[in-house]
Amino acid sequence: ILQCVLREKLLRYLSSTKSMALYVQNILRYIASTNSSKLIVALKTVFTSLFVNSKNGAFSLRMFETFFNVIGQMVAGWTSRSETVEHHKALFELFKYCMDFRLMRGAGAGADDDNRVEHVQKFEFVMLDCFSCLVLKLTDAETTDIVEKLIFWVQEYEVHSARYSVRGLLLFRFLYHCLSKFKAPFCKIAIFCYGLAINCLQSERDVLTSLSSSPPHKKQKTRDGQGRATKSGPSKEEKMVLVQRANYIIQTIQLTLKYGSSRESEQLIEKSTFLMLVPVLVDQIKHGMALRDELMYTAYFEKYLSPTIVCLANATKDVNLWNALNSHILKLCGDKHALIRSAAVDALLGLFSFMAHSWLNCLPQTLHIIHELLQDNDDDVVQRTKLLVERIENLTSSKLNNLL
Repeated sequence: ILQCVLREKLLRYLSSTKSMALYVQNILRYIASTNSSKLIVALKTVFTSLFVNSKNGAFSLRMFETFFNVIGQMVAGWTSRSETVEHHKALFELFKYCMDFRLMRGAGAGADDDNRVEHVQKFEFVMLDCFSCLVLKLTDAETTDIVEKLIFWVQEYEVHSARYSVRGLLLFRFLYHCLSKFKAPFCKIAIFCYGLAINCLQSERDVLTSLSSSPPHKKQKTRDGQGRATKSGPSKEEKMVLVQRANYIIQTIQLTLKYGSSRESEQLIEKSTFLMLVPVLVDQIKHGMALRDELMYTAYFEKYLSPTIVCLANATKDVNLWNALNSHILKLCGDKHALIRSAAVDALLGLFSFMAHSWLNCLPQTLHIIHELLQDNDDDVVQRTKLLVERIENLTSSKLNNLL
Protein backbone atom coordinates (compact mmCIF):
# COMPACT_ATOMS: atom_id res chain seq x y z
CA ILE A 1 0.00 0.00 0.00
CA LEU A 2 2.79 2.40 0.93
CA GLN A 3 4.56 1.80 -2.35
CA CYS A 4 1.35 2.62 -4.21
CA VAL A 5 0.70 5.79 -2.20
CA LEU A 6 4.27 7.07 -2.59
CA ARG A 7 3.77 8.12 -6.19
CA GLU A 8 4.36 11.71 -7.27
CA LYS A 9 1.07 11.91 -9.20
CA LEU A 10 -0.90 10.91 -6.11
CA LEU A 11 1.12 13.02 -3.65
CA ARG A 12 0.40 16.15 -5.68
CA TYR A 13 -3.10 16.03 -4.28
CA LEU A 14 -1.67 16.76 -0.81
CA SER A 15 -1.26 20.39 -1.82
CA SER A 16 -4.25 20.74 -4.13
CA THR A 17 -7.61 18.97 -3.81
CA LYS A 18 -8.66 19.11 -0.14
CA SER A 19 -10.84 16.00 -0.09
CA MET A 20 -8.21 13.94 -1.91
CA ALA A 21 -5.49 15.26 0.38
CA LEU A 22 -7.44 14.11 3.44
CA TYR A 23 -7.92 10.72 1.86
CA VAL A 24 -4.18 10.28 1.20
CA GLN A 25 -3.28 11.57 4.66
CA ASN A 26 -5.66 9.08 6.27
CA ILE A 27 -4.05 6.23 4.34
CA LEU A 28 -0.58 7.31 5.47
CA ARG A 29 -1.80 7.69 9.05
CA TYR A 30 -3.26 4.20 8.94
CA ILE A 31 0.00 2.75 7.63
CA ALA A 32 2.01 4.50 10.38
CA SER A 33 -0.29 3.05 13.07
CA THR A 34 0.14 -0.58 12.00
CA ASN A 35 2.43 -3.09 13.75
CA SER A 36 5.82 -1.37 13.99
CA SER A 37 7.90 -4.53 13.62
CA LYS A 38 6.25 -5.45 10.33
CA LEU A 39 6.17 -1.84 9.16
CA ILE A 40 9.92 -1.35 9.66
CA VAL A 41 10.62 -4.40 7.48
CA ALA A 42 8.22 -3.09 4.83
CA LEU A 43 9.77 0.38 4.97
CA LYS A 44 13.20 -1.02 4.12
CA THR A 45 11.74 -2.85 1.12
CA VAL A 46 9.95 0.27 -0.09
CA PHE A 47 13.06 2.45 0.40
CA THR A 48 15.13 0.04 -1.67
CA SER A 49 12.54 -0.18 -4.42
CA LEU A 50 11.63 3.50 -4.73
CA PHE A 51 14.86 5.30 -3.88
CA VAL A 52 17.83 2.96 -4.20
CA ASN A 53 16.93 0.97 -7.31
CA SER A 54 15.06 3.79 -9.02
CA LYS A 55 16.50 4.47 -12.46
CA ASN A 56 17.61 7.98 -13.42
CA GLY A 57 16.52 9.39 -10.06
CA ALA A 58 12.82 8.86 -10.80
CA PHE A 59 11.65 10.14 -7.41
CA SER A 60 10.99 13.54 -5.89
CA LEU A 61 11.79 15.27 -2.63
CA ARG A 62 8.07 15.12 -1.80
CA MET A 63 8.14 11.31 -2.05
CA PHE A 64 11.20 11.23 0.20
CA GLU A 65 9.62 13.57 2.76
CA THR A 66 6.37 11.56 2.81
CA PHE A 67 8.29 8.33 3.36
CA PHE A 68 10.05 9.73 6.42
CA ASN A 69 6.88 11.44 7.64
CA VAL A 70 5.39 7.95 7.95
CA ILE A 71 8.35 6.96 10.13
CA GLY A 72 7.91 10.12 12.21
CA GLN A 73 4.22 9.35 12.74
CA MET A 74 5.07 5.78 13.71
CA VAL A 75 7.60 6.97 16.34
CA ALA A 76 5.14 9.58 17.65
CA GLY A 77 2.64 6.75 18.10
CA TRP A 78 4.93 4.96 20.57
CA THR A 79 3.13 6.24 23.63
CA SER A 80 4.57 3.69 26.07
CA ARG A 81 8.18 3.12 27.08
CA SER A 82 7.86 -0.57 26.27
CA GLU A 83 7.09 0.21 22.60
CA THR A 84 10.24 2.30 22.31
CA VAL A 85 12.36 -0.42 23.94
CA GLU A 86 10.86 -3.06 21.66
CA HIS A 87 11.25 -1.24 18.33
CA HIS A 88 14.00 1.40 18.52
CA LYS A 89 16.88 -0.98 17.67
CA ALA A 90 15.18 -2.22 14.51
CA LEU A 91 14.36 1.34 13.49
CA PHE A 92 17.97 2.38 14.10
CA GLU A 93 19.11 -0.39 11.73
CA LEU A 94 16.69 0.98 9.13
CA PHE A 95 18.10 4.48 9.57
CA LYS A 96 21.63 3.12 9.23
CA TYR A 97 20.60 1.46 5.98
CA CYS A 98 18.96 4.66 4.70
CA MET A 99 22.01 6.75 5.62
CA ASP A 100 23.96 4.88 2.95
CA PHE A 101 21.59 6.41 0.39
CA ARG A 102 24.32 8.54 -1.20
CA LEU A 103 26.67 5.56 -1.49
CA MET A 104 24.00 3.21 -2.80
CA ARG A 105 22.83 5.74 -5.38
CA GLY A 106 26.44 6.42 -6.32
CA ALA A 107 27.04 2.74 -6.94
CA GLY A 108 24.11 2.55 -9.36
CA ALA A 109 24.27 5.94 -11.01
CA GLY A 110 26.76 7.77 -13.14
CA ALA A 111 29.04 10.53 -11.88
CA ASP A 112 26.90 13.08 -13.73
CA ASP A 113 23.68 12.11 -11.99
CA ASP A 114 22.42 15.63 -11.17
CA ASN A 115 19.73 14.35 -8.81
CA ARG A 116 22.35 12.63 -6.68
CA VAL A 117 24.92 15.42 -6.78
CA GLU A 118 22.76 18.55 -6.46
CA HIS A 119 19.89 17.42 -4.25
CA VAL A 120 21.44 14.74 -2.05
CA GLN A 121 21.91 17.19 0.86
CA LYS A 122 18.18 17.99 0.91
CA PHE A 123 17.32 14.30 0.97
CA GLU A 124 19.82 13.66 3.75
CA PHE A 125 18.45 16.54 5.84
CA VAL A 126 14.95 15.02 5.70
CA MET A 127 16.38 11.68 6.79
CA LEU A 128 18.51 13.03 9.64
CA ASP A 129 15.73 15.28 10.92
CA CYS A 130 13.49 12.22 11.16
CA PHE A 131 16.31 10.30 12.88
CA SER A 132 16.52 13.03 15.55
CA CYS A 133 12.84 12.36 16.40
CA LEU A 134 13.89 8.88 17.50
CA VAL A 135 16.52 10.42 19.82
CA LEU A 136 13.73 12.24 21.68
CA LYS A 137 12.30 8.86 22.68
CA LEU A 138 15.59 7.42 23.98
CA THR A 139 17.48 7.64 27.26
CA ASP A 140 21.01 9.07 27.35
CA ALA A 141 22.42 5.56 27.62
CA GLU A 142 20.44 4.36 24.59
CA THR A 143 21.44 7.43 22.55
CA THR A 144 25.10 6.95 23.49
CA ASP A 145 24.80 3.33 22.39
CA ILE A 146 23.50 4.22 18.93
CA VAL A 147 26.14 6.94 18.52
CA GLU A 148 28.82 4.39 19.42
CA LYS A 149 27.38 2.03 16.80
CA LEU A 150 27.45 4.86 14.26
CA ILE A 151 31.15 5.37 15.00
CA PHE A 152 31.78 1.67 14.28
CA TRP A 153 29.61 2.05 11.17
CA VAL A 154 31.89 4.83 9.90
CA GLN A 155 35.00 2.82 10.75
CA GLU A 156 33.92 -0.18 8.67
CA TYR A 157 35.91 1.40 5.83
CA GLU A 158 39.51 2.54 5.53
CA VAL A 159 40.21 6.01 6.86
CA HIS A 160 41.23 7.48 3.50
CA SER A 161 38.40 5.89 1.49
CA ALA A 162 35.56 7.91 -0.03
CA ARG A 163 32.98 5.78 1.80
CA TYR A 164 34.58 6.56 5.17
CA SER A 165 34.39 10.27 4.34
CA VAL A 166 30.72 10.12 3.31
CA ARG A 167 29.68 8.18 6.41
CA GLY A 168 31.70 10.55 8.60
CA LEU A 169 29.95 13.50 6.96
CA LEU A 170 26.54 11.99 7.77
CA LEU A 171 27.45 11.20 11.37
CA PHE A 172 28.67 14.71 12.13
CA ARG A 173 25.79 16.29 10.26
CA PHE A 174 23.46 14.24 12.48
CA LEU A 175 25.34 15.31 15.64
CA TYR A 176 25.25 18.97 14.56
CA HIS A 177 21.51 18.70 13.85
CA CYS A 178 20.86 17.18 17.30
CA LEU A 179 23.00 19.83 19.03
CA SER A 180 21.10 22.58 17.23
CA LYS A 181 17.83 20.98 18.28
CA PHE A 182 18.52 19.73 21.83
CA LYS A 183 21.46 21.99 22.83
CA ALA A 184 23.07 21.36 26.26
CA PRO A 185 21.47 17.93 27.02
CA PHE A 186 23.14 16.46 23.92
CA CYS A 187 26.66 17.81 24.63
CA LYS A 188 28.06 14.85 26.56
CA ILE A 189 26.87 12.47 23.84
CA ALA A 190 28.52 14.61 21.14
CA ILE A 191 31.82 14.74 23.07
CA PHE A 192 31.85 10.94 22.77
CA CYS A 193 32.69 11.49 19.05
CA TYR A 194 35.61 13.88 19.60
CA GLY A 195 38.11 11.08 19.00
CA LEU A 196 36.61 10.29 15.59
CA ALA A 197 36.40 14.02 14.78
CA ILE A 198 40.11 14.46 15.45
CA ASN A 199 40.99 11.36 13.43
CA CYS A 200 38.96 12.63 10.46
CA LEU A 201 40.62 16.06 10.49
CA GLN A 202 44.10 14.59 10.95
CA SER A 203 43.63 12.02 8.18
CA GLU A 204 42.43 14.79 5.86
CA ARG A 205 45.53 16.82 6.71
CA ASP A 206 47.81 13.81 6.08
CA VAL A 207 46.25 13.15 2.66
CA LEU A 208 46.53 16.80 1.61
CA THR A 209 50.12 17.01 2.86
CA SER A 210 51.15 13.90 0.93
CA LEU A 211 49.45 15.17 -2.23
CA SER A 212 51.08 18.58 -2.04
CA SER A 213 54.52 17.06 -1.42
CA SER A 214 54.37 14.57 -4.31
CA PRO A 215 55.41 15.57 -7.88
CA PRO A 216 52.32 16.61 -9.90
CA HIS A 217 53.28 14.51 -12.95
CA LYS A 218 53.25 11.23 -11.06
CA LYS A 219 49.75 9.77 -11.06
CA GLN A 220 49.87 6.91 -8.60
CA LYS A 221 46.84 4.71 -8.19
CA THR A 222 45.31 4.04 -4.82
CA ARG A 223 42.53 1.80 -3.59
CA ASP A 224 39.16 2.92 -2.28
CA GLY A 225 37.13 1.24 0.47
CA GLN A 226 35.96 -1.42 -1.97
CA GLY A 227 39.43 -2.28 -3.22
CA ARG A 228 38.89 -0.61 -6.61
CA ALA A 229 41.69 1.34 -8.28
CA THR A 230 41.26 5.11 -8.27
CA LYS A 231 43.28 8.07 -9.51
CA SER A 232 45.59 9.82 -7.06
CA GLY A 233 43.92 12.66 -5.20
CA PRO A 234 40.22 13.16 -4.45
CA SER A 235 37.73 13.91 -7.22
CA LYS A 236 35.70 17.13 -7.26
CA GLU A 237 32.79 15.44 -5.50
CA GLU A 238 35.08 13.77 -2.94
CA LYS A 239 36.68 17.14 -2.20
CA MET A 240 33.24 18.61 -1.55
CA VAL A 241 32.50 15.74 0.84
CA LEU A 242 35.74 16.45 2.72
CA VAL A 243 34.91 20.17 2.89
CA GLN A 244 31.38 19.52 4.17
CA ARG A 245 32.59 16.91 6.66
CA ALA A 246 35.17 19.34 8.09
CA ASN A 247 32.49 22.05 8.32
CA TYR A 248 30.14 19.79 10.29
CA ILE A 249 32.94 18.50 12.51
CA ILE A 250 34.00 22.04 13.42
CA GLN A 251 30.36 23.07 13.98
CA THR A 252 29.80 20.02 16.18
CA ILE A 253 32.81 20.92 18.31
CA GLN A 254 31.71 24.56 18.38
CA LEU A 255 28.14 23.87 19.56
CA THR A 256 29.31 21.28 22.10
CA LEU A 257 31.69 23.80 23.66
CA LYS A 258 29.15 26.62 23.40
CA TYR A 259 26.19 24.85 25.00
CA GLY A 260 28.29 22.74 27.34
CA SER A 261 30.06 25.75 28.82
CA SER A 262 26.67 27.16 29.86
CA ARG A 263 26.50 24.43 32.51
CA GLU A 264 28.61 26.12 35.16
CA SER A 265 28.01 23.31 37.68
CA GLU A 266 30.20 20.84 35.77
CA GLN A 267 33.41 20.93 33.76
CA LEU A 268 32.76 20.10 30.13
CA ILE A 269 36.20 19.02 28.93
CA GLU A 270 39.35 17.93 30.74
CA LYS A 271 42.80 19.46 30.31
CA SER A 272 43.94 16.55 28.13
CA THR A 273 40.97 17.03 25.79
CA PHE A 274 41.71 20.74 25.53
CA LEU A 275 45.35 20.10 24.64
CA MET A 276 44.27 17.46 22.12
CA LEU A 277 41.87 19.88 20.37
CA VAL A 278 44.23 22.87 20.20
CA PRO A 279 46.68 21.64 17.53
CA VAL A 280 43.91 20.03 15.47
CA LEU A 281 41.79 23.20 15.31
CA VAL A 282 44.77 25.48 14.69
CA ASP A 283 46.03 23.10 11.99
CA GLN A 284 42.75 23.67 10.16
CA ILE A 285 43.72 27.33 9.75
CA LYS A 286 46.72 26.18 7.73
CA HIS A 287 45.46 23.05 5.99
CA GLY A 288 41.86 24.16 5.47
CA MET A 289 43.01 26.23 2.51
CA ALA A 290 44.02 23.16 0.47
CA LEU A 291 40.46 22.13 -0.51
CA ARG A 292 38.92 25.60 -0.74
CA ASP A 293 39.18 28.62 -2.97
CA GLU A 294 39.79 32.04 -1.43
CA LEU A 295 36.12 32.87 -0.76
CA MET A 296 35.36 29.43 0.67
CA TYR A 297 38.42 29.53 2.92
CA THR A 298 37.62 33.03 4.19
CA ALA A 299 34.08 31.88 5.05
CA TYR A 300 35.54 28.75 6.69
CA PHE A 301 37.78 30.58 9.15
CA GLU A 302 35.32 33.42 9.84
CA LYS A 303 32.20 31.28 10.31
CA TYR A 304 33.63 28.00 11.61
CA LEU A 305 37.22 28.11 12.89
CA SER A 306 37.47 31.43 14.76
CA PRO A 307 34.17 30.99 16.67
CA THR A 308 35.14 27.40 17.58
CA ILE A 309 38.56 28.48 18.85
CA VAL A 310 36.84 31.15 20.95
CA CYS A 311 34.42 28.54 22.37
CA LEU A 312 37.38 26.30 23.21
CA ALA A 313 39.07 29.14 25.11
CA ASN A 314 35.83 29.83 26.97
CA ALA A 315 35.61 26.18 28.07
CA THR A 316 38.43 26.64 30.63
CA LYS A 317 39.70 29.19 33.14
CA ASP A 318 43.27 27.84 33.08
CA VAL A 319 45.62 30.66 32.00
CA ASN A 320 48.32 28.15 31.03
CA LEU A 321 45.91 26.52 28.57
CA TRP A 322 45.00 29.93 27.19
CA ASN A 323 48.68 30.69 26.62
CA ALA A 324 49.16 27.33 24.87
CA LEU A 325 46.26 28.09 22.51
CA ASN A 326 47.47 31.63 21.87
CA SER A 327 51.01 30.41 21.12
CA HIS A 328 49.76 27.95 18.49
CA ILE A 329 47.86 30.75 16.73
CA LEU A 330 50.80 33.16 16.87
CA LYS A 331 52.98 30.65 14.99
CA LEU A 332 50.67 31.00 11.98
CA CYS A 333 50.90 34.80 11.97
CA GLY A 334 54.21 34.46 10.13
CA ASP A 335 53.00 31.97 7.52
CA LYS A 336 54.04 32.59 3.92
CA HIS A 337 50.37 32.64 2.77
CA ALA A 338 48.61 35.95 3.41
CA LEU A 339 45.21 34.24 3.77
CA ILE A 340 46.54 32.07 6.58
CA ARG A 341 47.97 35.13 8.32
CA SER A 342 44.54 36.80 7.96
CA ALA A 343 42.85 33.75 9.47
CA ALA A 344 45.27 33.73 12.42
CA VAL A 345 44.64 37.43 13.08
CA ASP A 346 40.88 36.81 12.84
CA ALA A 347 41.18 34.12 15.53
CA LEU A 348 43.12 36.53 17.78
CA LEU A 349 40.51 39.23 17.19
CA GLY A 350 37.78 36.78 18.18
CA LEU A 351 39.62 35.82 21.37
CA PHE A 352 40.31 39.41 22.47
CA SER A 353 36.72 40.40 21.59
CA PHE A 354 34.84 37.57 23.30
CA MET A 355 37.21 36.71 26.17
CA ALA A 356 37.81 40.45 26.67
CA HIS A 357 39.94 41.29 29.74
CA SER A 358 40.60 37.62 30.46
CA TRP A 359 42.64 37.31 27.27
CA LEU A 360 44.93 40.17 28.29
CA ASN A 361 46.85 37.43 30.12
CA CYS A 362 48.11 36.48 26.64
CA LEU A 363 48.91 40.03 25.56
CA PRO A 364 52.65 40.08 26.42
CA GLN A 365 53.44 37.20 24.05
CA THR A 366 51.21 38.74 21.37
CA LEU A 367 52.53 42.31 21.24
CA HIS A 368 55.69 41.75 19.19
CA ILE A 369 53.69 39.70 16.63
CA ILE A 370 51.18 42.53 16.30
CA HIS A 371 54.05 44.95 15.64
CA GLU A 372 55.25 42.70 12.77
CA LEU A 373 51.73 42.26 11.36
CA LEU A 374 51.20 46.02 11.16
CA GLN A 375 54.10 46.09 8.69
CA ASP A 376 52.70 43.23 6.57
CA ASN A 377 52.63 43.68 2.81
CA ASP A 378 49.04 42.37 2.53
CA ASP A 379 46.24 44.91 2.93
CA ASP A 380 43.75 42.45 4.43
CA VAL A 381 46.22 41.31 7.09
CA VAL A 382 47.00 44.91 8.02
CA GLN A 383 43.31 45.86 8.13
CA ARG A 384 42.44 42.96 10.41
CA THR A 385 45.45 43.72 12.61
CA LYS A 386 44.30 47.34 12.98
CA LEU A 387 40.91 46.08 14.21
CA LEU A 388 42.78 43.86 16.68
CA VAL A 389 44.85 46.81 17.87
CA GLU A 390 41.72 48.91 18.31
CA ARG A 391 40.14 46.16 20.40
CA ILE A 392 43.20 45.79 22.62
CA GLU A 393 43.43 49.55 23.13
CA ASN A 394 39.78 49.62 24.21
CA LEU A 395 40.43 46.86 26.72
CA THR A 396 43.60 48.38 28.17
CA SER A 397 42.57 52.04 27.85
CA SER A 398 46.07 52.61 26.51
CA LYS A 399 47.64 53.18 23.11
CA LEU A 400 49.50 50.25 21.59
CA ASN A 401 52.70 52.28 21.23
CA ASN A 402 52.76 52.72 25.01
CA LEU A 403 52.22 48.98 25.48
CA LEU A 404 55.09 48.19 23.08
